[in-house]
Amino acid sequence: MKQGKISETVYKRSIIKGIHFKKPEVLQGVTLPGTSSAMRISGDGNTLVTAGFSSRNIGADAESIGIISVVNEIRSRGAEPLGVIINLLYPPGYTEGELKSAIHSFDDECARQGMPILSVNGEVTDNVVRPVINLTGLGKAQEGRLLSLSDCRPGQDIVMSKHAGMEGTWLIGQMKKAALEARFSQRFIMDINRYKTEFSVAREAAAAGRHGVTAMQNVREFGVFGALWDLGTAAKTGIRVELKKINIRQETIEVCELFGLNPYQLLSEGSLLMIADDGEALVHELEKEDIPASVIGRLTPGNDRVIVNDGEERYLMPPLNDEIEKLI
Repeated sequence: MKQGKISETVYKRSIIKGIHFKKPEVLQGVTLPGTSSAMRISGDGNTLVTAGFSSRNIGADAESIGIISVVNEIRSRGAEPLGVIINLLYPPGYTEGELKSAIHSFDDECARQGMPILSVNGEVTDNVVRPVINLTGLGKAQEGRLLSLSDCRPGQDIVMSKHAGMEGTWLIGQMKKAALEARFSQRFIMDINRYKTEFSVAREAAAAGRHGVTAMQNVREFGVFGALWDLGTAAKTGIRVELKKINIRQETIEVCELFGLNPYQLLSEGSLLMIADDGEALVHELEKEDIPASVIGRLTPGNDRVIVNDGEERYLMPPLNDEIEKLI
């Protein structure tokens, strides 16, 4: 297999087809890499939701970003976070002081997200050359509130909140500070540094839940294009999206131009795809809470995933790597 994330083809062929034992309590099992699962909790009618995060600690605040990511994934399923299990792998030479700092970062973000740490497992091993973070988040959906992409149907609108590439732009600001300072103003860089305050999707997930959306898709690795691909796969529908309807900030455009990156395949924690019968009504509800959003397209019959730009159509392909990998 090639280095990097296991491809969708291999995942389906060698993982999904290799799992045969199932129980009726499992409502959403193994479907796509990195997606959440759901299991009915006996007796109280609630559903347990799990979400995972794995990072090779490629940049600043990996601990905080990991916690935000699993909470966002849980909220995108209509659930509330319960707690997180942390597994850490460190290379030899990693100090106890660095471990304490990491735990402090985890704990601070957990406090902000309202999700306590349930357990921490750590190991120092020469099998890794950089710290590896694996998180398993647990959440609970009330009876009848669990959202599933399999319930989506052709004709529904796709609404996207906030802006494409926010997380990647912020991370580049941390990784390539000198290059940005040589090119852009201090105000420009300060604006990028504030992006992290928008990574949580708690407010739009709550508003979308009240509106009665069919499903939501968290936007993470591989950016908006990756999330749209996963949406079509899970919903078993086609997709037609207008590229210019996808909100993107000028800072992201300029940073991506500087490093030759595609902003639509760049880390995008903080954005959420929402599937609704009336997308414009949902956008109106989100805007009342000062959450930028737009109807970027709709679900279509069949399997074609089409991106339209100035009348020109092209087919969306499954992204192999996130654009941030080019800078590592």
